[in-house]
Amino acid sequence: MSVLLFVDESGCDHKTLPYEVLAGLAVEDKDVWPFVQAIEAVQRDEFGSCLSELDVEFKAERILKRKMFRFANQAGPLPVADRRAFAASFLRKGFTAEQEGRANTGQLRAEFTAYGQACQAVMNRVLDTCADYRVKVFASIVDLAAPGLQDPRPDFLRKDYVYFLERYFFYLETFPRGTVGLVIFDELEKANARIRLDQLSRYFLRTEKGRLRSARIVPSAFFVHSDLTTIIQVADLIAYTLNWGYRWPGGATKPTRADLEPFAARIRDLRFVGDAPDDSGNGVRRLSGITYLDNLRGGAERGA
Repeated sequence: MSVLLFVDESGCDHKTLPYEVLAGLAVEDKDVWPFVQAIEAVQRDEFGSCLSELDVEFKAERILKRKMFRFANQAGPLPVADRRAFAASFLRKGFTAEQEGRANTGQLRAEFTAYGQACQAVMNRVLDTCADYRVKVFASIVDLAAPGLQDPRPDFLRKDYVYFLERYFFYLETFPRGTVGLVIFDELEKANARIRLDQLSRYFLRTEKGRLRSARIVPSAFFVHSDLTTIIQVADLIAYTLNWGYRWPGGATKPTRADLEPFAARIRDLRFVGDAPDDSGNGVRRLSGITYLDNLRGGAERGA
């Protein structure tokens, strides 16, 4: 048996998002295909078709950006059948205009409203589907001013990744012996993918904790095209929502988007929560699958 961790990142360009977020969804191997089918069914129910069928990527920057919420609030809730029909027309007109090289799509106000409301319905149903398939969320949220963020050592795995994999490991420990984890990243440029693979290899093969965790996590990661991999696209929705909507006392404090806070609260309920041995080895410490880091330096570097 295996548990697949589908991973995406948010805010790495340091342009518009308040944090860097590394987020992943853990899905049992037997549930991967049913889960994908269920997510695609949600899109067909709400948009009239899968976005991929219109050559549109199912991404947070498309369905969760601020103007989608403005569109949704232009009118009261539409009947489901009307919302689906108008949303499908909105997407169809946009697709046709793009194919013909036109800027004018001819979309109606009602179609904008329906599409905005459909986007919100899709996000809620995606989170419902995650709960139905017992998907667990893992994330590291990193302050953009964190020491060590701007000057990472290229041969070392960054602390946010270490924390991320630590929690994934202890989740795998809740499964029977022989259950292994596979880590699947959104595709990077080839040179960056090689750096990531080298960092993971060094961590799993040359550090004490990494060697321990390689008993459960396959040390070599996999890379896939996000536009062809539905669960990576869901991880993108999770990462974006956590970036803008997830805060807690003593942790991330930057302003949120109120429209995303309800979704972030639902994601909180999906996170892994478990126990791990404490530093003394005689007790346990509580682990949350979502962590906040304001310093990426190791102990020696912090002391210096």
